[in-house]
Amino acid sequence: MAEAAFQRYVDLAKGSKNLRGSFSILGDFGKNAQALRWVLDGKEQLPDTAADPWIDGSTTFKLIGLVRSNVGIAARGEWQAFAPDGRVLGTYDAFLISHIGGFRLRWLRLYSQGKGVQPEPLTGFCMYPGDAQEHQRNPKEVLFKLQ
Repeated sequence: MAEAAFQRYVDLAKGSKNLRGSFSILGDFGKNAQALRWVLDGKEQLPDTAADPWIDGSTTFKLIGLVRSNVGIAARGEWQAFAPDGRVLGTYDAFLISHIGGFRLRWLRLYSQGKGVQPEPLTGFCMYPGDAQEHQRNPKEVLFKLQ
């Protein structure tokens, strides 16, 4: 289902000036779960005004990996974008949350090939990417509260 959410984003990005329809802000996933984030090479924009630089009718995508959260309500996936000549354009790093009718994006980070920082490796998590590592660094801090 996470793959379908990414495809929904791609379809929307091909013809829309507003990518917000691919995103969800539902739920509280912890203090660092950042909602509605669209980031290209470290520059954040609102999905309402962001323009995907790689998507056109001939761009192809390959799923690199997908990790489901330990609680089962979220996932993190990475996809590579390829130009028609086979060049890697960059990597999409997505945090997706369970939503009515499937998954939706919580945040999406785009990393241009060969430019600066690249995505963190896919690792397991409980509520949002990186929470397990935060807990290992500071086990006494409460990262989120279930009510």
